[in-house]
Amino acid sequence: MVIPRKDVSEEALEGLLKEYCLRAWGLNDVESPIEDRIYSARAALDNGDLVLWYSEYEESAYLLATKDLPEQPKADASYDV
Repeated sequence: MVIPRKDVSEEALEGLLKEYCLRAWGLNDVESPIEDRIYSARAALDNGDLVLWYSEYEESAYLLATKDLPEQPKADASYDV
């Protein structure tokens, strides 16, 4: 489920951003410093390319690209009364 950004402390957000950058780019795969990658990830979060995601199955939160969001079941119109 998507977590509203306002529901996460700045400290927790910094940790999620850092974890995302290390997971997405690793330590040595790019030349830019981690601070630059965190800045880019924060910008992606601000413009909606990334979301804060909580996995009930994994019982953990992380950043996820919106293009990678799981499909949500659609309401069946035949059940509308």
